[in-house]
Amino acid sequence: MLECYHLDPKLVHLEVIRFIMNMAKALNMQVISEGIETKEQAELIYDMGCDFAQVR
Repeated sequence: MLECYHLDPKLVHLEVIRFIMNMAKALNMQVISEGIETKEQAELIYDMGCDFAQVR
């Protein structure tokens, strides 16, 4: 039986971002996020472990 699941693109993007941040931290690197547009986005990336952010 083949089951297909609809993945929410926003959730997939968040998991990719989280993976990249975790990989950078594991390699003892700092993380800089660019293009932050809202306070909610800034809070989210800082909660995920981002070190610096560049806002638009």
